[in-house]
Amino acid sequence: MAAGFVTPLAVLALLNAIQAASAGAGSPPIEWKVALIASTLFALGIALCPPIEPLYFGVAFIPAVPLWYAALAGSARSSNLFGLALILFTIGGVIAAVVAGLGATLARHWRLPVWAPIGPLFVGAGLLVFARIDTTRAAAVDAQKMSTLIQRIAAAEKDYAAAHPGAGYTCDAPVGDVPWRANTALGGVERNEAQVGQYWVHVTCEPAAHPTWFTITARGLWAGGPVLDYDSRKTAR
Repeated sequence: MAAGFVTPLAVLALLNAIQAASAGAGSPPIEWKVALIASTLFALGIALCPPIEPLYFGVAFIPAVPLWYAALAGSARSSNLFGLALILFTIGGVIAAVVAGLGATLARHWRLPVWAPIGPLFVGAGLLVFARIDTTRAAAVDAQKMSTLIQRIAAAEKDYAAAHPGAGYTCDAPVGDVPWRANTALGGVERNEAQVGQYWVHVTCEPAAHPTWFTITARGLWAGGPVLDYDSRKTAR
């Protein structure tokens, strides 16, 4: 039971470290499905250790997950989403505990090699490493695509201004293949913002009848996501 209570702390600390490293590298966090599978494999590996009683391990594991999450959440406890996250972590803890407890109990009916507990631990660690590499690669590709899109939008704005002398720039869907929308909540009518992949793109023009400058911002839709921007006033210098 002590192992079941401590194991979630080690798993959550590992996941937090990986998520922090991902944010520092400008990558989105690892998907929750991958994190759940890896956590379940870690729990199964510990439950397979000969001194551990799998069912007692699972009983202690279930309440330990939300308790340790609440302890490690820090400033996130004041967030409006903390309650929802706590519920989701509790559900994930139940799933991991049931799979690990029952899986290890059934596995004990066969003569397992001494290295059997290492297998799930190794696979879980490999899964997290692969997921971290994949999200970093995908983030680099998406950032390059966003940089190209920003340049296309800037070129379209300049083409519009050249084709409409005296009108200035436009912030109304400057590029046709982007799903632009207007921010009606703020009373906007120009279609100047859109979600493209995992980025939120926003175009802002000078608040004037004939705008002489514009800015483009592409912001990653995850905590610590990168921000790519373009300012026509800077490029004009």
